[in-house]
Amino acid sequence: MVRGTPVFDGLALFELEVNFVQQTATATAAFINTATGATHGSTTASGNVWSHETLSLLSQLRESIERDLAKKHLTVLDDGVKGVKPTGLAEYLESTPSI
Repeated sequence: MVRGTPVFDGLALFELEVNFVQQTATATAAFINTATGATHGSTTASGNVWSHETLSLLSQLRESIERDLAKKHLTVLDDGVKGVKPTGLAEYLESTPSI
């Protein structure tokens, strides 16, 4: 093994995988030299390393994403907020009685 002083002075998250069903999160970050922008490797973390603040923010992110998706796929949300307006064939089918 060779020992020395790292030439990187920063760490930047570049990938996050979250499974809300299994309640797991895996993050991958790069070691970066902020003066040159060069990347000098990476590290991955998962398991019981996340703070209460991080877990709370992930929960907020999930709710926000679900709300965005609901606006795209539901016409009226449970709080009365309007989502998408049906377009195309669906507009005509609403006023046409089914056989």
